[in-house]
Amino acid sequence: MKKSILLTCIIFFLISCKNNNPDSFLLKGSIEGVNHGLAYLKYTIEGENQWVEIKDSAKIESGKFTFEGKTKTASFATLVVNDVNIRFFVEPAKIQIKILNDSLNSFDVEGSKTQKEYELLFNEDLKALSKEFIHVQIKPDTSVEKKRVVDAIVKSQKEFIMKYTDSYIAPQLIRDLLFSKMINVKDARYLYMYLGDSLKNTLRGKDVDYYIQGKENTQIGSVAPDFSAPDIKGEVVKLSEYRGKYVLLDFWASWCAYCIEGMTHLKKIQEKYKNKNFAIIGISKDDNKADWINSIEKYELNRWPQVSYVRSFDAHSLGMINRDDINQRYQVNGIPQYYLLDENGKIIGSWFGYSESNKQNMDKMLDDIFMNK
Repeated sequence: MKKSILLTCIIFFLISCKNNNPDSFLLKGSIEGVNHGLAYLKYTIEGENQWVEIKDSAKIESGKFTFEGKTKTASFATLVVNDVNIRFFVEPAKIQIKILNDSLNSFDVEGSKTQKEYELLFNEDLKALSKEFIHVQIKPDTSVEKKRVVDAIVKSQKEFIMKYTDSYIAPQLIRDLLFSKMINVKDARYLYMYLGDSLKNTLRGKDVDYYIQGKENTQIGSVAPDFSAPDIKGEVVKLSEYRGKYVLLDFWASWCAYCIEGMTHLKKIQEKYKNKNFAIIGISKDDNKADWINSIEKYELNRWPQVSYVRSFDAHSLGMINRDDINQRYQVNGIPQYYLLDENGKIIGSWFGYSESNKQNMDKMLDDIFMNK
């Protein structure tokens, strides 16, 4: 009898522990008006220095479906039903989502702390400001109306970051604010210091830290981060070995029309200063090695060293992160991006985009440097 009671207790304990794993979630959903079919769920989880995309599907039976999955942190998931995408956060918890009949875009989520934080942040006031921002984007930065909208958005998001210091949303907000140039690098670092230690130690937290570092390290007056990367022949190109020369770093890609257009100008620069202490290093943001190599040959870009922004194309395609990759150290977003370094490796010029104005500024700076050399 005692053994029977003990066995019953063990079974009850095991059942009660199911889906209470600290690294797992249980998502139960209901859909009004959709009795049968399939639901698809896609989300990205943190691995060991790697982002891993997970895809799953579940049957819809009598308007209900269930997903079980593993994740150590919150993840912005996409649920697809009848070709309609529904975006919300999943995290280690028991979560319920109710999709209303009037619209598949109308839904309610319970059990996800991060989703509730997201809803608090993106309230009706911020949604209205976001719509306003779309209309004022084309106006100059000096516009009073644009400044009012930007300042209001920044204020709202700063307050959220400083209040919800352990929210998984906070690091991405900092990155987005810096990426959009709504805040400067100094403000981004200041906000990052508010984050809790556990959040800083997540892959998301570390990514944002490196993003800020990349921006800090590529300011005018900073010494450009050193790198070592193989060219298309496998020969190692090390930036620090170019000390004593002025170096122009050209971030480009085969799919970037403006980058390719700007190569004609770079060829003229190289020819003009080929007998001076001057060098160009091309850094490709291509994700496909064949595209990179083919473009070098097609556009005759092997006149100067060409390296990739990642060391391993295969590892990069799998979401693996190598902090020694050039893209991690420089955190270049848009291309073409040019950095001019002096003889000591210090950044003295920075230009984003290919334009007549940038061409003229670059030419003038180089002329001033080499006029008497």
